Formats: sequence, C-alpha cells, structure tokens
Amino acid sequence: MHHNFSSYVSVDHRKDNYMSRNITVSCIDVPWFGLLHVANVHLSWAHHGFYEEYYNLQKLIHSRIHFGVRGELMVGDFNSPAGEQAYNHIVGNGDYVDQFHELHPHRFYEPSCLDQIDGWKNSTPKRIDHIFKRNGHPLQIKAMDVIFNEDFYPIVSDHFGYLARFELF
Repeated sequence: MHHNFSSYVSVDHRKDNYMSRNITVSCIDVPWFGLLHVANVHLSWAHHGFYEEYYNLQKLIHSRIHFGVRGELMVGDFNSPAGEQAYNHIVGNGDYVDQFHELHPHRFYEPSCLDQIDGWKNSTPKRIDHIFKRNGHPLQIKAMDVIFNEDFYPIVSDHFGYLARFELF
C-alpha cells in the first residue's frame, strides 16, 4: 500500500447521516506493474445526489493522479442500475468500462443484491454494484465471480460481492 486518501463527495459530511458519502482512494504499488489506484465507492441514488457526488469523485481521483498511475479502478455500490441513466453517465463517454459486462455481456442485468434492500423497495433486484476500469489502462479482466450470495460463501449483506481477477500488462 503506497498511500490512502479519503474525502467526502456528498454535500453532507456528518458521520451520523446515512446519506453522507466518504470515498477512499488507495494507491497500491503492485510489483512488476506499478501504481494501481482503487476508489472504494458508495454513492447516492440518481435522485438524491448521485451526479454531484460522481463529479466530486472524479475530482478526487484526478487530485491523486500526481502520484502516477498505471491502472485505475472504481469499485463499490454506485446505486446506479446497469443500463439506466446514472450508469450510462459513468460509461457513456467511454472513460470507464464495466468489468462485469465486459466479461459477462449476457448477464448484464443480473442483480448484485437481494430482492428487497433499503432504497430499492417495491422494485425488481438490480445490478447496482460495479467494478469500473479506466479505459485504456493495462489491466485485463480474466475472471469475476459473484460471492457472498449463498452459492459462493454465505450471505453477509443485502449486497453480494465480486471477486475479480485481472491480468496486468
């Protein structure tokens, strides 16, 4: 681990407000590869501040670029369902590639959470957890398994997890 940095991307910075969003960007020095930046993300729903938070996330990631970077990943709960407007805001300009979709295009809408979770009541399960890679960076997704879903380890949350393996060039 080279360094960690965290910052709020939400308007609210109070620790007692479930809508405040603190993002961590870690810089990992990977042997024979170089620096890999990983942003651990939890953003709000589209109608509760997603776009402003995503803009602030991009500023935060850009502020870390002076450390040098060979690879960049944004991972976590984006509260942006695959194929919907907030999701398209992330991938639409081609800066980021959805790693699940790259590896499993036929499973694009496969949910990443249980049937009824906070914020998504009375809705069908959606894929709102993502791993996005900066387009053009020398990482190639090789495997990505859904975990913590009872089939692959027990359920530990209302969200499943992903175990991703990359080839580094």
